[in-house]
Parts: sequence; structure tokens; C-alpha cells
Amino acid sequence: MLRYVLAAALVALSACPNTTNTPPPQPTPAAPKPAEKKVAPLEEFWVGDATTPGMRLTLGVQLKRDDKGTWTGTLDIPIQNARNLPLVDISSSGSTLNFTLQLTGAPKAAWPVFEATVDETGFAKGTMKQGQLFPLALKRADAAAVAALWPKRPQTPKPPFPYEVVNVTYKHKSEAGVLGGTLTIPKGDGPFPAAILVTGSGSQDRDETIAQHKPFLVIADYLTRAGVVVLRVDDRGVGQTTVSPRNSTVEAHASDVETGIAKLRSHPKVDKAKVGVIGHSEGGMIAAMVAARDKTLGFAVSLAGPGVSGEVINPLQAGLIAAAKGMPDKMVEQLVEHQKKIMAAVAKDKSVEDVAKLIEAAMQVTAKGMPENQMKAGAMVAAKGVTSAWFRSFVKFDPATYWKKVKKTPVLALIGSKDLQVPADVNLAAIGKSLKKARNKKVTLKKLDGLNHLFQTADKGLVEEYGTIEETFSPKALQLLGNWIISATK
Repeated sequence: MLRYVLAAALVALSACPNTTNTPPPQPTPAAPKPAEKKVAPLEEFWVGDATTPGMRLTLGVQLKRDDKGTWTGTLDIPIQNARNLPLVDISSSGSTLNFTLQLTGAPKAAWPVFEATVDETGFAKGTMKQGQLFPLALKRADAAAVAALWPKRPQTPKPPFPYEVVNVTYKHKSEAGVLGGTLTIPKGDGPFPAAILVTGSGSQDRDETIAQHKPFLVIADYLTRAGVVVLRVDDRGVGQTTVSPRNSTVEAHASDVETGIAKLRSHPKVDKAKVGVIGHSEGGMIAAMVAARDKTLGFAVSLAGPGVSGEVINPLQAGLIAAAKGMPDKMVEQLVEHQKKIMAAVAKDKSVEDVAKLIEAAMQVTAKGMPENQMKAGAMVAAKGVTSAWFRSFVKFDPATYWKKVKKTPVLALIGSKDLQVPADVNLAAIGKSLKKARNKKVTLKKLDGLNHLFQTADKGLVEEYGTIEETFSPKALQLLGNWIISATK
């Protein structure tokens, strides 16, 4: 455009007589803009670990620098099923490596800061700072090495499936909102037996996804291939379920399950007399409640479900996990006694402040050396969690109250011998005792050797192992579950 304007001006001047001998004014050339400083784009990959108390976090770091020198990056933490977490404040000079993990919704002061020194061989050693300093060790890698950090999940079913898969939503029977889930239906006219799967504690999706494992998808696939209709459902506030999680209690979760059972019974391919419930962990407690209230329930399965109250099981769980991690016997005993006091206070509806003081006393055993202000803050956060409506309901809930009312419904209870969250001997004995009081003759109780809380073949049974084990759900446990349901619904 500039060339066109100048040319037009020269044409006009040549057509007019020059009344003076003064040469026409010339435009002042624009000063050249300084050239932008460019750098070569760069891509870096790092893999390694941050070691926190009781858990080693395997990390995969992916960094990119554009030609203007601006860094962007993401962090993967496979054991926490976290992928592409955003990084900020990134710098990589060849001798130093620094970045910060951006935690959405948390104040910047709470974001973990990673700082390391890089040696000539490509190893970076430093710290992860989040309240405390934790050892950090990374090494240079490539995209394939970061991808390889994610463990394989060979049992996860892949389409096409030899059965019908239907996405469903349905209104809650007594609360606002809908429940969303997946219905899998065998080929044929039916009617078929049916089961609703019930997740453990915490907000879970319909597959009960944990560390990339999808145990409910595996169970649903196995049972549907065996001729059972299966409904798996998102928990409150998760996925397509819009029922508010603010009112969550064990009792409220049981009402969600009862709504799902009604949905199953309304399906034309379901045998209404053969609809049952399969609950995992907290879901096993809910199975007891539902079976006690629904005398027409086709069957009830408790997978790693407690047979004792939350007040009893939490100290047991804390002691077993601490011992498995190598805590000295005396410290384990102290921890268990503190846990008993905390759970008793929660069961008695003590205030958040009172519970926080008890938790802080327990932390004096488990977190020695932590600055006092951090200990107080951590104790208060924990106290708010254990005094929530759901946790109070869990602590007060005694499955025996309900199992002893289940007189005719067939019951299967399975717990792994390496389950540290719901120890097999104590809980199977309690479930058996309660069902004996009910004079129920259709009871099968089994401790499965070598399996953990997720029914994986495990080493110690620690939570940290869940993500490192490739097996999602033991094939022998699946077979036992499927055979039992088919037999119970004949």
C-alpha cells in the first residue's frame, strides 16, 4: 500500500507545471523497528520422584519453550490419576530447573514449588516445597518415558461389547436432581437377574475409577457377559448425577441405591424378583441397610464391606497401615489410642475445635518436627473433614444393626486377606455373627488369600500399591462373584 501512495503522488506532480525550482518534499522514512530477539524452540521431558511421608510420588514433567523464550508445561502424577496439571513460573537453564504446580481453587501460597540443581549427566536433585520440604529427584527423558509412567490396565474392557450399553438418567425418589449411570444388558429377551453397583467412600464415578483402574467397569462387563443386567451410577455431584452432595450421609446414599433398584425393576428385560445390590467398602454397609429394608431384594453382596462401626474400624485401619509401613510397635499403639479418642469424639458430636485438639495430639506422634503453626492448620483441616455430616454418619453406622434383620435374602461377603482398610477376620466374623442372629441360611463368607481392599493380588496391601499393580480385579474373585449370583438367582 505504501508503494501505491508514493507512485500516485509522483504522477500528480509530473502533470502540473512546477512554479518553483524547489524540489518537492520527500517523506521521512520510518525508523526501523528493532528485531525481536528469537531463541530456538525447545522441548524438555523429565521423570522422577518426590518423596513424601508414606508415599513416593512418581512424576512426569513436560516443558516447552517457544521462540520468544516463554515456557509452558504440565505435570503428570500417575499414582493420583492426575494428567496434564498446569505448571507456572518455569525456568530451565541447564544447571537449574524450577517450576510451580498451579492448584485450581487454592491460594498461590499452597501451590507446590519444585526447585532442583541439574548436574552434567542430566540428573536434577532438589526439593518439592509445600508447607514442608520433600526430596525431589528427576532425570532427563523423552515423551515415551513420560507416557511409560502410566501403568497398563489390561483388564479394562474395550468395545465392541457383546451386549447393549445404555446411558441413563433418572429422578431421585425423594431429593431434587437426577442420578446418571450406565446400564449394560445381555443380548436376548430376558428377563434377566440384575444388580446395582455401589461405590466406596468419597466422590466416585460410575466405574469407581482409582489410579486408572475401573473396577466397576470390569465387574459390569464380566457379569453382563454372564447374563446379568448391571447398573453402575455416578455418586452425588459427579458426572451426570446432579443430586447435591451437601446432604451426603450413609443413609442418603442408601436412598440413592433404592432409587436405582426401582429403576432396574421397571426395566422390561429385568426379573423384578432377582434384583440385587453389590456394594464395595462403604457400599457393603449400604447393602446391609438396603437388604434390611427391602424384604424382596434378590441378593446382597458386600465386597470389602465393614461388619463393625466406623468408630471401631478406623483405629483398626490406622494401626494396620502404620504397621505395614514399618512404624515401631510403640508408636502404632499410641496412634491407635489417639484414633480411638478422635472417633469417640466424632461419634459424640463434639465440636470441630475439640476434635482438632485431639488430632493435633495424634500428629505429635506421626508428624514430629512439623512446625507448630502447620500442625495446627493441618489438624483443623482434618477435623473439618471428620466432623462432616457424612463422616459422622459413617462413624456412627453399625452394620450389625441391619445385617441381623436380613433373614431370607442370600448374602455374599468377600474380603481380601491383605485388606488393611477393612481387615478380613474381624469384619467377616462380625457379619457372620449378625446374620446368624437373623437365622439367615443363605450366607457365604470368604476371605480371599493375597487380595487387597480393591481385590487386587497385592504385596503388603498398602494404598500406595493400588496404582502400581496392573491387575484391576482378581479373576478368581470375579469368577466367584459371578457364579454365586447365578446360583443365588436360579
